[in-house]
Amino acid sequence: MAPAASAMGTILDNLAQSRSEKNDHLLAEVNTQRDQLVKILSDIPIATILVSADHQIVLYDGQAAALMERVRTARLKTSVFDYLEKTSILKALEQLEITHAHRQKITVKALCGRDYSGHIREFGTDAGYTLLLEPIEPSVVRPLTYDFEILSSAASASLGDTPLRDLVYVVFDCETTGLDPVKDEVVQLGAVRVVNGKVVAGEVFETLANPGISIPKRSTEIHGIDNTMIADAPEFDEVCTKFHGFASGAVFVAHNAAFDMAFLHKQSPKINCIFDHPVLDTVLMSAVVFGGSAVHTLDAICDRLGIVIPQDHRHTAMGDAVATAGVLVAMIDIFEGRGIRTFGSLQNEISKHRRILKT
Repeated sequence: MAPAASAMGTILDNLAQSRSEKNDHLLAEVNTQRDQLVKILSDIPIATILVSADHQIVLYDGQAAALMERVRTARLKTSVFDYLEKTSILKALEQLEITHAHRQKITVKALCGRDYSGHIREFGTDAGYTLLLEPIEPSVVRPLTYDFEILSSAASASLGDTPLRDLVYVVFDCETTGLDPVKDEVVQLGAVRVVNGKVVAGEVFETLANPGISIPKRSTEIHGIDNTMIADAPEFDEVCTKFHGFASGAVFVAHNAAFDMAFLHKQSPKINCIFDHPVLDTVLMSAVVFGGSAVHTLDAICDRLGIVIPQDHRHTAMGDAVATAGVLVAMIDIFEGRGIRTFGSLQNEISKHRRILKT
């Protein structure tokens, strides 16, 4: 019996390994085909926007990105009506329902005032639709941006009830002239968007900013930005206004968030925009995961989570934003494993550790 059992075990192990190798091969084949399809779609000279039934953007190509960015930054999981006037789209969808057709011509006006002609294609009741519009820059080269999980995500009754993975995050970092938000100013701002627990490649915000004051040498030694580099950079008022649009509808995430938020709040009266976004601080999130007595510097957290920050990216706004986004994504997995699945439950845990860190 023992040899037979051993032989059967070997057979089962070999079968499992064979299936695993077959699955790996099939997965690699699917990924190759997907990459080829994405490349083909990226070269089609039509602006393509896939939209969910609740009008959230699921996919856009390079042509669509160029169209959208005449209004504001192109973003996934954002209402298509932030870019295109809704009346003509809703009217076309209503007409498709009446006629039981799947496709018809449409002319739609962008919020910048420009008209675009093309077609709208519906995928059935509550299944979403695609806008296929004439390109504005036929030679534009930009990868396809998409996340099909948006099609199946359901809206929550409140922010507190929303699963952490369903939230849209803008992870950002500021480099400054010094450490006093009252006296000092921002010289660089970098941010990335995280949608459905993944960093969205291409959806970034990065710019130098003219602080209006001289950058001290000791600050330049840290972030590498000197006065010559910011001489022609936009003032922070202009940067803040654009960043407010980029971050619309998102949860802010930053390391030592109170510091970075102080610079945004200081600018609010000057630009008539309020940064009233929900905010998560990776220092406090780290305390929830690793305990209040652990070291909670960005470098220490990244080391624990296996996130590598290239040396030449450290203490740059975008480099630190990307690293912080990596921390956020990794921690969402950890929180879910611990049963902390919603924004409200995470806030409850953070409030406990905030008191511990203050004592």
